Amino acid sequence: MSQYAELKSLLDSGASEQRILRWLKKPENALILSRTFTVAPFGNKITPEFRFGTDFKADFVLFAPFSGGFDIDFVEIEPPDEPLYTKRGNPAARLATAIKQVQDWKL
Repeated sequence: MSQYAELKSLLDSGASEQRILRWLKKPENALILSRTFTVAPFGNKITPEFRFGTDFKADFVLFAPFSGGFDIDFVEIEPPDEPLYTKRGNPAARLATAIKQVQDWKL
């Protein structure tokens, strides 16, 4: 089974956020993040549970070099079965919390 098929099966099964994180942290699976989020085709570094500052931690950080510098992506994993928006089109509680978390990172 391909990594993509394995991850899709995991997501479709209603697996918990922690179970998905464990799967993504395996060295043989972590590169799927690189293929999904970064623009650089080589030399990517993926670090799980990346701490920055004294109060913050991202589930993953991806560093990808390119000719002009680095592309750095902070990845926060949320449960796949949580709705993103309410019926009125507003961010659902989990998404609102994630947005606030990223905004806090910027400060």
